[in-house]
Amino acid sequence: MPRVGSSEGLFRHKPATRKVIHLVYKLIHFIRPVLRVLGLKRVAFYLRRLDLPVGPDDLVLEVGSGDNPYPRANVLVDRSIESLKRCRDSGISRAFVVADGSFLPFKTGSFNFVVAHHVLEHSDDPAGFLNELQRVATMGYIETPQAFREYIIPVRSHRLRIRADGEQLVITKKSSGSPDPQTMEEFRPLVASGEFRKFHDAHPEVFFLCFQWRNKISYLITNPETAYPRELTDPMCSGPPYVNHPQAIAAIKSSPSHTYGTPAHVMNRD
Repeated sequence: MPRVGSSEGLFRHKPATRKVIHLVYKLIHFIRPVLRVLGLKRVAFYLRRLDLPVGPDDLVLEVGSGDNPYPRANVLVDRSIESLKRCRDSGISRAFVVADGSFLPFKTGSFNFVVAHHVLEHSDDPAGFLNELQRVATMGYIETPQAFREYIIPVRSHRLRIRADGEQLVITKKSSGSPDPQTMEEFRPLVASGEFRKFHDAHPEVFFLCFQWRNKISYLITNPETAYPRELTDPMCSGPPYVNHPQAIAAIKSSPSHTYGTPAHVMNRD
């Protein structure tokens, strides 16, 4: 169990209400396979945000939440002060922490579950990021673009190509932000006809990796010594108003406003 002390203040609802909401989430869990069978794969995919294997009293952390967090997340972490302020100003009532995913200011085992939604691919320290996720939580969910999607529709702010080999994440540092010529040539007829975009929009589960883990994240970085080219510098992860490791930790320690209500019993590393 997470070492979080009294965490009741991190929940937005009373225990009885949480149990009702949990039943709704369980219903969604059973509905999603039915939707896929009925051909409504896109609907089933977008309901994934409500389908996490957590109990009504489990404490959930989201790393890289931006201003559109998972409904079930209790504590939100982001490097962007502005994103978290927009989240707060839009009426989302959660505990906020400004921090880097590769250096989380929480005690070991503080959370039951951690979500990292489309953030790992931006990381310049994937090993540190994944090690921190499994340090602070006992289970989690990671979502990224599939590796082959980066060959076809590369995003310059994405530093990594990620795929799953069974229960292991296989991570490759990108050497370029440009499309792969050979892959693009193979897909050119589909792209030119517009069919590729239709297929992409209708079958998002094909193009995005949805990875759940328990107890330990098994991962392999195929080229750990590779340096990132300058063109892959991620403006979302450097420079104002974003903060790096020491700045984030200093802000958390010196200014309560940067934690937005996160209690001390989950703060500070061991």
